[in-house]
Amino acid sequence: MSETFIIFVREFNARVRTRAFLIGTLLAPVLMVALFAVQLIGGGSQRTLVVVNEATTQIGTSFVEILTAPPRSERSNSYRAELREGPWSEQRAALDAEVLAERIDGYVVIPHDVLATTEITYRARTTAGPALLRELESAGRRATQQARIAAAGIPEAQLKELTRGVTIRTARLTASGERAESPGLVAGLTFLSAFFAYTIVVGYGVSILRSVLEEKTSRIAEVLLSSVTAGRLLAGKLLGAAGAAVLQMTMWAAMVAVVSGVLLAVDSSGTMGRTLGQIDFPATLWLALLVFVILGFLLYGAVFAAIGAAVTTEQEAQSLQTIGILPTLLPLILSVRIIEAPAGTLATTLSLVPFTSPIAMPMRMVAAPVPLWQTALSLLLLLAGFVVITWAACKIFRIGVLSVGRKATFAELWQWVRRPV
Repeated sequence: MSETFIIFVREFNARVRTRAFLIGTLLAPVLMVALFAVQLIGGGSQRTLVVVNEATTQIGTSFVEILTAPPRSERSNSYRAELREGPWSEQRAALDAEVLAERIDGYVVIPHDVLATTEITYRARTTAGPALLRELESAGRRATQQARIAAAGIPEAQLKELTRGVTIRTARLTASGERAESPGLVAGLTFLSAFFAYTIVVGYGVSILRSVLEEKTSRIAEVLLSSVTAGRLLAGKLLGAAGAAVLQMTMWAAMVAVVSGVLLAVDSSGTMGRTLGQIDFPATLWLALLVFVILGFLLYGAVFAAIGAAVTTEQEAQSLQTIGILPTLLPLILSVRIIEAPAGTLATTLSLVPFTSPIAMPMRMVAAPVPLWQTALSLLLLLAGFVVITWAACKIFRIGVLSVGRKATFAELWQWVRRPV
């Protein structure tokens, strides 16, 4: 145990006493806050469009009025639209030239038979995003609905009353009662938790790979293994890096607490207080998130240590490192689906698989309450995965770190794992 502690102190100091650690500790919260702010306050863009109306004047006018109305939220696009009557075929060449010359962002065509086909046309230089398509479809649907209702002889005042929209106010039900919340805030915190977990798991895991590869190529590992077993050397490396990760997370938490206190003190409008008041996460949630991140790091740290022991060059390490990182990217790629359905089959499956649960489970726990049995099962599976992976990594590490000259094949790695101690 004393040898493991010595390696632990050595690895801990090697990471903490560096400029990179200090810079990462200071800059990472800034980057996280910036990403969080983008999720919350990232507004829509302003677009200049031409609306070619082949249908009745009422439909074209209604479409433009609906589209150019003040945005309902800061994240919606805003529009300036010019209505042009007449056939599209007579205006198409000129409109295409205006778009290509960037005098307008695009144009919309409302065909003469829009009430029958319920289709409109959009042309632009860039691919239409989901928000743009949703807003154009909404304007077209409401304009045609108004035309149908008017054709039915319903008075204009009654028409406005019939087509009046609604505003959704959301709240989360908790054991202590109902709490108002912002969907944007929840989405931002969920993505932030995934980014935080990914940074710790992958960042420190890759650092272990680099450390093992450097000691292998410089023959330092041979000296170390002359006085300590491979298992204790690997355990010391994992624990040392984990200690540095815990220290960095503690410093981040302290910085967030200080910054939040300062903002609350100088915020005379109370906006900051109301926003922070919506973040109602119990201490057990933060503890569970910390456990998932640390176990995830230990699992991937063992994987990356095995990779570092199996390769002989930086190029070989990069190719295998990419393969090792891929499972952690899956929850990030599917983050929107996890946020929208945190209790769905996809999110639940990703939160139970050991290679994805360190990223997926924190996202689920922030987005919505997770059943206790699922949290416990996920932790047990992650712990079991860590034990199995560390056992295999220790066997690969014991042989691979002393094998200098060529990269081990997958068949050789399997033989190393199967070889008795």
